[in-house]
Amino acid sequence: MKLADWLKAIIKEQKKTNQLLQQLISLENSDIKLDANKLINHLSESTSKSDKTSRTKRWQ
Repeated sequence: MKLADWLKAIIKEQKKTNQLLQQLISLENSDIKLDANKLINHLSESTSKSDKTSRTKRWQ
């Protein structure tokens, strides 16, 4: 019986570890999405500014 209890304890700890790893992966995916959105916004702002500058230069 001791071996069975020991194996059950290992399985229980493995499940906890797997849950923590899944949470970590979710957090990393969220961070990646946030970083991607920041990059997209930055590129959009840069493009807008360059468009405005080029339009202004054409009219001068």
